[in-house]
Amino acid sequence: MKLGYFRSWPFFVILSTVSFTLFNTYSCSKENSICPKDCEHTSFSFNKDLLLLNLHGTDSKRTIFLINNVSDGNLILNHPVADPGASAGWASNLDPHNWSAITLNIPNFSMSCSAGNQESFKQIPCDKVLKVCQILDPEFGSDFDGNFWVSENKSLNVLLEDVEKRGVEF
Repeated sequence: MKLGYFRSWPFFVILSTVSFTLFNTYSCSKENSICPKDCEHTSFSFNKDLLLLNLHGTDSKRTIFLINNVSDGNLILNHPVADPGASAGWASNLDPHNWSAITLNIPNFSMSCSAGNQESFKQIPCDKVLKVCQILDPEFGSDFDGNFWVSENKSLNVLLEDVEKRGVEF
């Protein structure tokens, strides 16, 4: 077998350019998910049907996670609480292929995923419908405090603009 074409310099220039562009524009390539630069597939896990975020043990370092609905259906993401009456609630709608961003300093924060329509939602395994990444070393403004959804249910570009407008640099 002749390798003449593959030995030519134009082939390697094109291959190098494409590889450089892909790997510097996106990270989080585990399981074919596409995440923005500086957002890595780290510090979360799927346990049974739940998504667990901020797996730092007792570390309370503030971080931001980006969550992508990779399914073709609407999802409700929610943090189960023991006493729903004592909480403002965490429920958030996530349309197909949209993204949400959440900031946390709570370790091992769990979220459930539910799918359905206006009349009925059923809990489903989060690992089947979500891709997640953590923004590495975000810088927060001095007035940035609490645990909350930074931006919800947007295309990736709009979501990233919202996060930056809220005073987060990455």
